[in-house]
Amino acid sequence: MKHYKKKYIRKGFTKGGEWMIKKYFIENGEPTTAHEFEEYIGPITYYADIPHGTDEKLTFEKEKQLKLYPLEKRSVAQNFVYDKLKPNYKRTFKEPVPYKHKLTDKEKEKGEYTRYFAHVQHTNEITEINKEQYKYYKKQSTPYHQPVKFVELKLKLTTSAIHYNNLKIQAARADIKDIHNFVLPTEYMKWPYIPKGVLRDELGNRLYPEGDKIPENLPAAYQLGNYPDEQENSMVPPRQNCTSCIFFENGWCSKFKAEVKANYWCAKYQYDINDDPYYFPEGLV
Repeated sequence: MKHYKKKYIRKGFTKGGEWMIKKYFIENGEPTTAHEFEEYIGPITYYADIPHGTDEKLTFEKEKQLKLYPLEKRSVAQNFVYDKLKPNYKRTFKEPVPYKHKLTDKEKEKGEYTRYFAHVQHTNEITEINKEQYKYYKKQSTPYHQPVKFVELKLKLTTSAIHYNNLKIQAARADIKDIHNFVLPTEYMKWPYIPKGVLRDELGNRLYPEGDKIPENLPAAYQLGNYPDEQENSMVPPRQNCTSCIFFENGWCSKFKAEVKANYWCAKYQYDINDDPYYFPEGLV
């Protein structure tokens, strides 16, 4: 314990509602913090304006044990607050109501749109919500109590923004880890041009450059993809092709029930980034 001159020491008393003190328990003969707090009522000794719950002279061992903390400045780690609020968990926070975003005329004109998602912690469920619910959770959540994590995704509609959208989605994984399984970077996009790696015959049928016909049930966005170490198609996000898609197995796409080429890609592409040792999104740590 530091030695303070008398002018830096003063006495006081609290009847409650002001201070809290850490709980300790004895383990192997030594006091150990339980990382929990309780309200303090009793005498106070201020050393250089730092309050301690005692009216006796402090020893070095007692200095940290008896330090007092303001009730209104609880930290997140002080889980006694959570324990008190937990019985009111469902009454305090509304459960998310599923919502399906529909593109508006205003969004089409602007060329971008916003979607909102919520992750309920105690059920581990992810659902899309509307703007009103997003604002509700943003306002109601506190540092002590966040039963629902939420994200706002502002995405673009043009096919040239696929990579931009992909980065936005991956960045949102910091809040909702599996968000990439619920929203695609190519959502609502139209493909007015002939995609790279695709030809047309006189009847309008799609063909591979080698002349083989592309199955009709493959989507319009089906086109040449990109390998991990090579960016062949600027309209497709880096390192994405059928090989790393969750729907691909031995040249077959289970999503569209058709044969596909390993180095091609479509807008329904999905995969678990944790399984891809080559994927390191820009702007993410």
